[in-house]
Amino acid sequence: MLKYLKQKAKRKLKSVNRPLIFKQPSEYVVQSMFFTWLYYKHPNIWDVTFSIPNGAVLKSKWEAIKLLKSGLKPGVFDVFVSLPNKYYHGLYLEFKVNKNTLTPNQIKFSGSVQPMGYACYIVHSIDEAEKVLEGYINDRA
Repeated sequence: MLKYLKQKAKRKLKSVNRPLIFKQPSEYVVQSMFFTWLYYKHPNIWDVTFSIPNGAVLKSKWEAIKLLKSGLKPGVFDVFVSLPNKYYHGLYLEFKVNKNTLTPNQIKFSGSVQPMGYACYIVHSIDEAEKVLEGYINDRA
């Protein structure tokens, strides 16, 4: 048993010497961090902000059909802030990480709602999301 524990300790020491590799957080993590920040920084805006789970993992083809029939729209951005400012009726945020880009459906959606008076932004980090929202809030009058 002692021999086994010594070998295990040796393996742990070897793993400590490896360089640390930090991965970019997923879109889910960045969006969750945004909602946490929003809850503490602007609780009144948190009350009128919600996510739109279009990228949900579906268990079956039937589930996908059911969601589409009940109003699921491919391409709708991840988050909606239902708060007007002096230029827009509301704010849509799409979270992207790494080199992810908008899908054709997201481009179509953005092109449809912007002329109707909604702001649309693509954000790649929690810092960028915070800056966009703070800028949007500062344009309230």
